[in-house]
Amino acid sequence: MALKDLFKKKDKNLIIESNTPIDELLPIGSIVTLPDINYRMMIIGIKQLSIDNHEYDYIGVPYPSGLMGDDSTLLFNNDEIMEINNIGFQDSERFEFIDQLKEYLKR
Repeated sequence: MALKDLFKKKDKNLIIESNTPIDELLPIGSIVTLPDINYRMMIIGIKQLSIDNHEYDYIGVPYPSGLMGDDSTLLFNNDEIMEINNIGFQDSERFEFIDQLKEYLKR
């Protein structure tokens, strides 16, 4: 699948919340500990836009319960992660996606 099919056209009013290099983002399925939250979070997406057009490194859901409705997701950035509990699956397909994402975000 081409990235143009996955992503909307970049908005000129985008507010970048993080400058984490794409290569340093954790893969989906990674489980992390964040401050002031009583449960761990599982990453389900990277480079996410909020409703008010802010870009975040990740979107996650509580672990182990997972997605329990719209209110169970949380946007957060790499610098907010206190501990990496588990790193998600990575293979050549993910690395190819990251390379394509880097090219797409240069536009």
